[in-house]
Amino acid sequence: MRFLGISVSICVAILWSGAALAQTAYLEGHVFNKRSGTPIEGAVVVIRENVALGPVPILLAEDVTDGNGFYQTSVTTTFPVAVIEVFCRTPRGVVVGGASSAPLQDDVIRRRDIYLEIPQRVDECLEAQPGDIPPFRS
Repeated sequence: MRFLGISVSICVAILWSGAALAQTAYLEGHVFNKRSGTPIEGAVVVIRENVALGPVPILLAEDVTDGNGFYQTSVTTTFPVAVIEVFCRTPRGVVVGGASSAPLQDDVIRRRDIYLEIPQRVDECLEAQPGDIPPFRS
């Protein structure tokens, strides 16, 4: 019986310590057209967990770039690293930007600029449609 009590105590301690390690980190940057170097307006920037703990990764934050291609968001999580992905619907279809990882630290701003390989004359994204962005858990 004593063994069961020790196991429960250890489990509770691990769960409590995990909650205590939650941190708020900040991510910002720009999204650019890789070919022309111009900023891209309207790109959807998705911040997700680095490790999927199931079939669908956990969504930590989401933002849409402004006229300067700028995005800015904060995440509160216990994960030490996040993945940043960018989605852009163009007249030719959906472009998914290469993922970038960012270490997350409490009260630290991480800057990640993303370069999308899209048609040279495209400088803004069309509004995202259902199915453009994969499903995430929140």
